[in-house]
Amino acid sequence: MFYIKLGFRNILKNFRRSFITMISIIIGIVSCLLTRGFFIWNGNNLRESLVRSGIGHYQLYKKGYFRYGNEEPFSYLISNPYKILKDLKEMKEIELVTTRLQFNGILSSGKKSTIVSGEAGVPENEDKLNTFLALKEGKGLAKSKTIVVGEGVAKKLSIKIGDTLTLMCNAKGGGINALDFILIGILKTGYSEVDNIFATISLEDAGYLLNTGSSVQKIIILLRHTEDTTKVLTKIEEICKKYNLEYKTWKELADFYESVKKIYDVLFVVIISIVLFIVTFTISNTVNMNIYDRIREIGTIRAIGTTRFQIAGIFITESSLIGIIGSTLGLIVTYLFIFFVEIIEGLPVIVNNEIVKVFFKPDLPGIISCFILFTFVSILASLSSSYRASKLSIVEALRWI
Repeated sequence: MFYIKLGFRNILKNFRRSFITMISIIIGIVSCLLTRGFFIWNGNNLRESLVRSGIGHYQLYKKGYFRYGNEEPFSYLISNPYKILKDLKEMKEIELVTTRLQFNGILSSGKKSTIVSGEAGVPENEDKLNTFLALKEGKGLAKSKTIVVGEGVAKKLSIKIGDTLTLMCNAKGGGINALDFILIGILKTGYSEVDNIFATISLEDAGYLLNTGSSVQKIIILLRHTEDTTKVLTKIEEICKKYNLEYKTWKELADFYESVKKIYDVLFVVIISIVLFIVTFTISNTVNMNIYDRIREIGTIRAIGTTRFQIAGIFITESSLIGIIGSTLGLIVTYLFIFFVEIIEGLPVIVNNEIVKVFFKPDLPGIISCFILFTFVSILASLSSSYRASKLSIVEALRWI
């Protein structure tokens, strides 16, 4: 308690210098927490955009599909999906269960033709599953005999909403089937490789074109909360074992998400390292200046019996208090800023000539880690200077002018 009282008195005595040091800690912890909060928000946003852009949280396939499905797609169809769907819908964690069937074919406008590749789905489920996909024109699948194509496909065929198109596909068992569709939507994913070949139709129409009946290629599961992915894993495995299926999670299907997350982690480490270096230098400089100004004071209290250990303890405690106070104020400033951002419904930032609303969502482990780290750095930065102060000769300190 004695050291704490003395530490507070010394901080007040040298308030201007201590305040500048606290400001550097506040700026450091605010910048680190906001950076981490932005990365977490952006990562969560990317995760949800992937999951709700048609991938879902789980995808179920007939066993062996991942190994042989590309070579023999019609041999690895789920022939009776309705029993499986019924079992899955009993799980309270699941928001939506739907089916998909992949197809490849030639799409013709009468004057021009192009190769397309896409997936057929259940129209009433597609809007719920694809909430993050942006339509450039028109609307999503509404009923049979309608089609949605990528922006690149629309440009190749020079077509517009309302045009009639003919889709031809190779059917199961041989032969070619064709069907006319009304174009009701043009999709822009932002990836030209996808937009140049993408098309989607209803599952009913795909079943006719491919001669697959009610069979589907995969079952997509959308959970209410992404955090439940691990929680439902055991039940998913039981259903897969029961119906001879295999599964993949959204992380396996969107493996680049982990790469992006790793990049964010590396960037955060680089940023926090730079900030900590600056804070360490500032605190060390402050302690050195305090020692320089109080050399005669150190000599006096050493002369009346204060030990070297106690001298070092005084300066270390002072630095610790500066670190704790600065870190606490940094947390308060961070949350006030985040609260302000929430009130204005996002911080407006211009990206590619568009205004994007940015949020910050720092996590509790990150907050605790930053607080401990900056406090620890405050102590660490004072050790060398405190040691030198404790080693000062009493005679030389008293002679100091």
